[in-house]
Amino acid sequence: MREPECSFLLNVRRGKVSEEECLARTGGLEQELTELATSSQLPEDPNERGVEQWMLDAYCRRWAV
Repeated sequence: MREPECSFLLNVRRGKVSEEECLARTGGLEQELTELATSSQLPEDPNERGVEQWMLDAYCRRWAV
């Protein structure tokens, strides 16, 4: 985990962060996730056939089948 999240979570675990501050941060992160979910350019569904084909190709390349 990268900084500053790592230090923040360690401080939460050590009791150095108040419950109020944790809830405020959680609310902000939840809002950010909601905004990202509605503005994402990712397709609604994954390209399962494409991923399967990529995996088969990678397997065949690796094992020279």
